[in-house]
Amino acid sequence: KKGEARAALKKAVGTQDEGHLRSAIKTAEGAGLTPKDLEPARAALKALEAKTAARKQLREAIAAKDMDMLRAAIRTGKAAGLPGEELEEASKVLAEEERKAAARSGLKQAVQNR
Repeated sequence: KKGEARAALKKAVGTQDEGHLRSAIKTAEGAGLTPKDLEPARAALKALEAKTAARKQLREAIAAKDMDMLRAAIRTGKAAGLPGEELEEASKVLAEEERKAAARSGLKQAVQNR
C-alpha cells in the first residue's frame, strides 16, 4: 500500500495538477507515509498554489488597470516562477497606464503654467 502511495505521489507531482496532488497527498497520508515522503508533493502543491494565486492577481490587476496593483502582481508572478509570457500582458498594461499618467501630469502642468 505504501509503495502504491509513493508511486501515486510521484505521478501526481509530474502532472502539475493541484487536485491530483491533493488527492495523492491525502491517500499517502492515509497509507502512513512519513512527512519526508510527502515533502516533494507538498512543495509541488505549494508552488502550484502560488502560481494559481499569482495568475488570479495578474488578471485582477489587468482588469483594474491600477498601476500599483499591476506592479505588485508582476512581482508576485515573478516570485511564483511564472514564465515571462504570462507577465507580458500585465507589463504592457502597466506601461500604457504609466504613459497615460505621465500625459495627465504633463497636461496638468501645462494648464497650471498658463
